[in-house]
Amino acid sequence: MEMDQGLMELGVNGVSLGVQEFQEELLKACGRAHGVQEVYEAIEIVGECALENWSMDLISSLPHQTPEIWEESLRLTVEARLTHVSVYDLQVEQGRKFRGL
Repeated sequence: MEMDQGLMELGVNGVSLGVQEFQEELLKACGRAHGVQEVYEAIEIVGECALENWSMDLISSLPHQTPEIWEESLRLTVEARLTHVSVYDLQVEQGRKFRGL
């Protein structure tokens, strides 16, 4: 692929995607600019590159994120065959969107 050649020539050996969640409603609730379709498109593009490392960031403990939803997100993450996953527990700060939920 042309893009991975260019990235490697620049010294890039990895990419991290800020996926956060695989559920459209939760992405909207988080105020994310991307939707689930963009997540899958990005995974496909990065998966086609011959990069040594690629990872995803997920957020746990989102309001309305049931154990079943979280399990599905983890399953989809594993299916992506990446090299690293970072999981961040939601931290709600004063004045932020989730305060009071």
